[in-house]
Amino acid sequence: MLSALDSFSLFWPSPPPPTSHKPRFARPLTVFGALLFIDFIGSFAFAFIEPQMVFYLYEELNWSTTQFGVVVGSYGLAMVFGQTVLGQMSDKYGRKPIIVLGILLSSILYIMLAFFRSYSLVLVGAAVAGLGAALIAPAASAFYLDITARQFRGRVVGIKESVLSLGGVLGPLLVVVAVRLTTPRGIFILAGSLVLLGAFLALILLKSPQKPLPETDNLAWEVNSQRSLAAQATLSGLVLSATRLRRERGFPIPGDL
Repeated sequence: MLSALDSFSLFWPSPPPPTSHKPRFARPLTVFGALLFIDFIGSFAFAFIEPQMVFYLYEELNWSTTQFGVVVGSYGLAMVFGQTVLGQMSDKYGRKPIIVLGILLSSILYIMLAFFRSYSLVLVGAAVAGLGAALIAPAASAFYLDITARQFRGRVVGIKESVLSLGGVLGPLLVVVAVRLTTPRGIFILAGSLVLLGAFLALILLKSPQKPLPETDNLAWEVNSQRSLAAQATLSGLVLSATRLRRERGFPIPGDL
């Protein structure tokens, strides 16, 4: 026979254990970590080649300041144009494919610098790489928001921007060591290999959430707009620094191509 307590439990079952409804940070963490690493590689690779690229183009390829400015400008304009026109492609075709495509396009610049000396080819490579950067930034930012609860999105974007800044700082520091161990071509190949590694990691590690978190706001677009303006300022500063360096070293600064 059932005891009185057992009989009571049949009619009054014990309540289920309490479940926590506390929103979680970015999930899954593997995707979050992969996105951070991909952003770091992209920022680091460009900052890594930037100082060496100035000397290589001026001293070994004998480019003029105008040629250098046109190449740098084509990269910046392609990035701004791409973010304006192609920024929402990831909403249609998915975050992962657009990120992988953008990384592959970005690697074109490193390949051109490493294996070609033609001004026209490097110019085309810079423009294609700018479009690649324009594809990566909005798709990655949207991916961060897809996997993050709304109240944590500001923190996640802050972490992302910190990682990008870290890559931009470590690149010029480590190239000081690399120039003693390899040639300019080796530096471009190393940076390009890192970028392609990022594409491989994106291909195998990025997985879109089954159901993206709702209420995606305009935070990603605001950040991308600010990054675009910052990129333009950085590229302009690169041209001015290269011109000043060329003048200090006594090289002529022709105004014509």
